[in-house]
Amino acid sequence: MSIFFTPPFGLSISDNTIEVLWAKKKGRGKFKVKKARTEIPSGIIEDSKILNRQVLAQYLNRVWEKAKIKIRSVIFALPEAKTFPSSFRLPLFEGKELEEAIELEALSSIPYEAREIYSDYKIVSRDKDGQDIFFVAAPKTLVDDFLNFFRLAKFIPEVLEIESLALGRILINHEKLRDPLLLADIGARTTNLTIFDQNGIQESVTVPIAGNLFTEKIMQKLKYDQKKAEIYKRSYGLDEKKLKGRIMLILQSAIQPLIQEAKKTIDYFEKEKGRKIKNIILTGGSSAMPGLKDYWEENFGVYTEVKEPIFGVAAGLAMRGMSKNYKTMDINLIQ
Repeated sequence: MSIFFTPPFGLSISDNTIEVLWAKKKGRGKFKVKKARTEIPSGIIEDSKILNRQVLAQYLNRVWEKAKIKIRSVIFALPEAKTFPSSFRLPLFEGKELEEAIELEALSSIPYEAREIYSDYKIVSRDKDGQDIFFVAAPKTLVDDFLNFFRLAKFIPEVLEIESLALGRILINHEKLRDPLLLADIGARTTNLTIFDQNGIQESVTVPIAGNLFTEKIMQKLKYDQKKAEIYKRSYGLDEKKLKGRIMLILQSAIQPLIQEAKKTIDYFEKEKGRKIKNIILTGGSSAMPGLKDYWEENFGVYTEVKEPIFGVAAGLAMRGMSKNYKTMDINLIQ
């Protein structure tokens, strides 16, 4: 890598936080890292919809200055719930023939025309019988809104990918991965179920069951306000020994449909690929609920672990930025 190469920084924006992280290799196994995080008030961005572009730009510049990052080139990610990822198999087409086949296959399952989206794909694997494709599309209205925001804030967007790719990069050692695994990112509004193997991402499914729904179930059943329900969820979770298992029983009714969706995703992959999922990683804000890891392990019968890295998405994006071919090495909706 050239000594003149300066990586872009990774940026993660949620409804209430902004995280930035910049990293550069300084030798074998050594890195220089700059990072910062700030909370933002409600009403500035909601569910990836920017409501106040000017104020959000001010917050981004403040946290960027706080981290003492010098470069304004940025790698950003959209949540899966706002994109249309899909996986499919095609014959060994190449060039224009491959492009046309991908467009025909992918557009059949999304509610937009080609002129209304930004899209990209990667060839996950090839054999003598065909090739496996991972495709992602996002509405131009959504992407353009962020591009205009970056322009206002005076940052240069270099890459736009999806969050599961960033998380997979930071949570999974693909070089040592022998069997496929499921990464379940349990957020506030949605859970992303993503299957990875040594070749990278294989499947990605978004389910509208996550932390907010868990809290709402407790509120409804016990007539608690949101703050109290959130505390009980995080304190007692699926621990049957706490409060005589009352919270566990309430949460089970919300979590079991998520378990069923995860089983469908795994069953489909295993049937299509003929390979077994041997490991599950839980991440996201609700992944650390007491008893949740054991509950998944009991339902799936495979080793399950919880990983909640600090600056997870931003770190995964920054990791991509350390490669000189960061623009083209993976999905990039704005290349």
